[in-house]
Amino acid sequence: MFPIFDYRGNVIGFGGRVLDNSLPKYVNSPENALYHKGSNLYGLNVAKKEKLNEIIIVEGYMDTVALHKSGITNAVASLGTALTEKQAKLLKKYAPTVVIAYDQDGAGQAATLRAIDILAKEELKVKVLKLDHDDVKDPDEYINKYGKEHFTECVKNSMSAVEYKISRLEGLLDKDDFHQKVEFLTKVAGILAGLKNDIEQEMCVDLVAKKYNVSRDAIK
Repeated sequence: MFPIFDYRGNVIGFGGRVLDNSLPKYVNSPENALYHKGSNLYGLNVAKKEKLNEIIIVEGYMDTVALHKSGITNAVASLGTALTEKQAKLLKKYAPTVVIAYDQDGAGQAATLRAIDILAKEELKVKVLKLDHDDVKDPDEYINKYGKEHFTECVKNSMSAVEYKISRLEGLLDKDDFHQKVEFLTKVAGILAGLKNDIEQEMCVDLVAKKYNVSRDAIK
């Protein structure tokens, strides 16, 4: 059983997790006048005790507990629900940068893409964690197998939100196929068009043009 605290440290609900393979895997307190999943972040009451340059957001209780246990106390979780605008506003109060460290599976990657856009609306700097081993799927497993130092290095090497979005497109399209490369670069241009910072946009245009051997004017 996991007591769920609000950011002030008050217990507002509970979450239960099975220790075997039975279903459902998680059972949470029902939402009520005090407990709203989309308005709170698990672990924020602890994380906010220190001045934070960045907050790591993970998917669940176990990831948060594993990171805090290893001494990484700037980790919070979105209470098993998709990140909400209210949670993004809450994050903005405590740190200028958010590192998304969701599971590396398909569902986690889809949730990461949604979270990037929600956090970007709050003008937060967004980075995405890329674990350097494929045999683990989440921070909990990674910490237990490879330890704090390796995980901290992964956090330092986190990708920018733009890099992550482009890497996801790379995995879906065959860039050696002419028509698919045109489609790929058109979608990349769409990602760059959404950047609000002109300097960041110019730098990304240069990087994309150089990496994919296309003129920067074409990307512009």
